[in-house]
Amino acid sequence: MGIYENNRLVKAVQEKDVAEVIRLLGLVAPSDVTLEHDNTLLHLICRICRPAQRDYENGRPIIKLLIKQGVDVDAVNDDGQTALHIAAYYGCGIGVELLVKNDADIDAKDKWGKTPLHNAAYKHDYEIASLLVSKGADVNATNKDGETPTDTISNYNHRMAQDLKDKMKALFTEDDAS
Repeated sequence: MGIYENNRLVKAVQEKDVAEVIRLLGLVAPSDVTLEHDNTLLHLICRICRPAQRDYENGRPIIKLLIKQGVDVDAVNDDGQTALHIAAYYGCGIGVELLVKNDADIDAKDKWGKTPLHNAAYKHDYEIASLLVSKGADVNATNKDGETPTDTISNYNHRMAQDLKDKMKALFTEDDAS
């Protein structure tokens, strides 16, 4: 189908309109839809699907549908980021959970060498970091500056409450001990 259907599908994803996404997936192959900066529809839904929003749970069926319809879970945008990078950065736990479950590369590195765990650490999101670590994310992965996720907490989150910093550092250290 044409650009009109593509635009309608993008809008339906943005609005988290599950019924419209289902309808339009009968007309448009989601893998054919590329957004600005080479983002996919998975990048988009993982960016806008945040727990504080009332329609947060609508992200789950949309992410499942996009994966089922063939959107590459490891597709990278212009910055080398996968949808998992985006989900970790924006706190989309549903996205992290479903992408990892569908074999997304948990240690994929973007153009700066950052992994999704670096993003969760930077955003001081303990829940996302904990989920990634529990699924096997490399707590010792280094970015292009040689920083691990623990370094990221120390270097960039100077305003984060010290107890949360300690909790996240302990999470990364516990994994090293096992």
